[in-house]
Amino acid sequence: MIPLVNSFLACYNTTIMKLPIEKPCPDIERFVKTVKGEIIPERPPFVELFLDEGVIKSIGESFLGMTWVPIEDKSRKKEYWDFKIKVYHALGYDFLWVFGAPVFPTRTRASETGSRAWAETANGPIQSFEDFHNYPWPEFTDEMLEDYYYVSEHLPEGMGMFVANGDGFLEAVMNILIGYESMCVMLFENPELVDAVLEKSASIIYESCKKMIDVPKSEGVFIGDDMGFTTSTMFSPDFYRSKIFPWHKKLAAAAHDKNQLYLLHACGKLDALMPDLINDVGIDGKHSYQNAHYDVIDYKKRYGNDIAILGGVDINLICRLDEESLRKYVREILAACAPGGRYALGTGNSVTDYIPLSNYLAMLDEGSKFSL
Repeated sequence: MIPLVNSFLACYNTTIMKLPIEKPCPDIERFVKTVKGEIIPERPPFVELFLDEGVIKSIGESFLGMTWVPIEDKSRKKEYWDFKIKVYHALGYDFLWVFGAPVFPTRTRASETGSRAWAETANGPIQSFEDFHNYPWPEFTDEMLEDYYYVSEHLPEGMGMFVANGDGFLEAVMNILIGYESMCVMLFENPELVDAVLEKSASIIYESCKKMIDVPKSEGVFIGDDMGFTTSTMFSPDFYRSKIFPWHKKLAAAAHDKNQLYLLHACGKLDALMPDLINDVGIDGKHSYQNAHYDVIDYKKRYGNDIAILGGVDINLICRLDEESLRKYVREILAACAPGGRYALGTGNSVTDYIPLSNYLAMLDEGSKFSL
């Protein structure tokens, strides 16, 4: 078997492809109106929560002649953002997702390629009230807004940005601070500690995001908060309603007060939660879909009149299908989802560094050619 890192490099060592958009013309106003259902565009806009760093690097170097600057090089952070902005613009996106602060220190498991770090699902850094009091809780400062302001000031004409800190209200507790396994036990044995961790971390997330949406060219919050797995939610629906959704509702209201959007990326089978997310929280769009529970076309039929359906090209299929079959699959999604409006084309989760680059670009190419 070829190691993942080698297969990743093989995906990107190519010179025969080209970017699907010859003359990018971003239109964030069109994207926003599409999400709100105010227009049905001839061609659905593109959407992604993010592209892995390896994908950004490869596209910038292979197609745009740029030299990659890793984000770890703090002295050249502006060049990193310039690189990223140019790649997203060249690919035809109307916005850039800007995130990164504040960071909750934790334990992680890095992937072989280094683009991703997996959550420590067993035991996070907080397992007792002593841990809670000794934890180095981050404090959001004006200095942390520098990246957001820099991106805002350097976006090409027509582009906007969506903001977030990077950790959702549930994810911060479940994946970062306590750990999923420990949290399941703690909810029975020490629920007061769970409440304390949630209240503290959620307050930090809420207050930081409120400051982010004040940055010019912010079009809203695009928050990632995975809530389920293939067959069900991670916890009971009542837990979300009582502990998690009040925070989402509060942040959604803050975004809406600024006439901005509240978009949710949440993995898993969330049937039991969708009415609450739509009618109580007030999300404007839902992102992240897996064919393993039901596909984006089903989602569009169920919820497409109430919210925008974002993305949906299944990660498993975009990795495994040959290009011709993938193009046919993408056209089927577009034919089913685009005519009713409130749809944007993208992957079912994010552009991972193990997706064949040719397939990713084929997806965008089909989207660029589509017309109602």
